[in-house]
Amino acid sequence: MDGWIKMHRSLLEWEWYDDLPVKVLFIHVLLRANHAPKKWRGEMIETGSLITSLSKLAEETGLSIKQVRNSIKKLEKTGELGTQRGKAWTKITVCKYEDYQAREEKEGTEEGKAGAQQGHSEGTAGATNKNEKNERKKEDSIGGARKKSRTFTPPSLDEVIAYCKERNNNVDPKRWHDFYQSKGWMVGKNKMKDWKAAVRTWEKDSPPGPKKQGGASGPLSPPSDADYETNPFN
Repeated sequence: MDGWIKMHRSLLEWEWYDDLPVKVLFIHVLLRANHAPKKWRGEMIETGSLITSLSKLAEETGLSIKQVRNSIKKLEKTGELGTQRGKAWTKITVCKYEDYQAREEKEGTEEGKAGAQQGHSEGTAGATNKNEKNERKKEDSIGGARKKSRTFTPPSLDEVIAYCKERNNNVDPKRWHDFYQSKGWMVGKNKMKDWKAAVRTWEKDSPPGPKKQGGASGPLSPPSDADYETNPFN
């Protein structure tokens, strides 16, 4: 046989505890009773019951048949056991068997289910949190890449020279580069976003620098801040 029974320490205060034959028989019956319904010769023997005989109980417990009979009578009197007798057998039922095992099994099952549900919930929450963290990292990474891609990087003088040659314009690359470098690459009150657009704006204003007196043509001044603030390329 396998399984177990629950036995509370209050058994020490049980009225039959100091009656050795009664105590031995009762504990033996508890251990031998069915922990689940079981068939016997076409009959269903319910949980907490067993089919036995006085002689068999005497053999199993070491008690005399008289001691077994008297112990059963005492336990029937106080409501611990119930009996049903046949010609060659006796059915003994533990009246409150659930107090010794079934309730604990039920509690264990409910606790097990609760623990499983909690574990599942925590696992799901943990996986969800992990996925959310990964998504946030991914979004932060993408956002960082986009932000980085929008960050303005001042061009070198060689880049400006190459672009002016490509455009075949009349902008002085060095003067253009020195001008914006001295302004901290600001266009008006805003940070420059597209240096090539700034070069194209200088193309529209022809050679930078004011005209000399008498109508003589000279270098024009760089376009004003207002020109760039209204320029759609900046």
